[in-house]
Amino acid sequence: MSSLPPTVSHASDAAADPRALTFLIVDDHRFTRTLIKTALRTHGITDILEAPDATEAFKLMNSPDHDIGFILVDQEMPILSGVEFTRMVRRGIDVPNPEVPIIMVSGTTAREKIVGAQKCGIHEFVVKPFSVDVLYARILTTLRHPRPFIRTKDYIGPAPREQSERRKAAGGEAADADTAQPALRFEPKKKAGG
Repeated sequence: MSSLPPTVSHASDAAADPRALTFLIVDDHRFTRTLIKTALRTHGITDILEAPDATEAFKLMNSPDHDIGFILVDQEMPILSGVEFTRMVRRGIDVPNPEVPIIMVSGTTAREKIVGAQKCGIHEFVVKPFSVDVLYARILTTLRHPRPFIRTKDYIGPAPREQSERRKAAGGEAADADTAQPALRFEPKKKAGG
């Protein structure tokens, strides 16, 4: 099995206005899709597609009639979970744009689920129930503060936020693919005075 060469690219700056994008909501619950669609419309986002599962999402993503610019995906779904779906998108399996921004929406706050979602290549994680403003803020953060996109043997997705912020603080724009970390590191807090 060949490994991917480590590469880094940057998201397009042209897509900073979410109202100019086509959003795809992937969730097996119609009610949740409706809530998310209503939240998007509250902020002027009107080009919205819906899919009840990953199979339908891939059909929409590959349709010449649609140019999906942003995905909101549920974590727990039948057929493929949101994590499995995101991994397939990131690997370019049956999708035209593997770097499309993805926010995972979930009813869980379990740390291992959130870390698992981060490791699959999402941009943001939003916990249900969410406020309209929280969801929109995450969308804006994703679009207006793009992180370099990393491709290594073990990870494909946006650079972990802490790594991207360290690079910016050091005056660097691009990520160094040789030192890019595949996932966020969670380090224990140090005790005061020690």
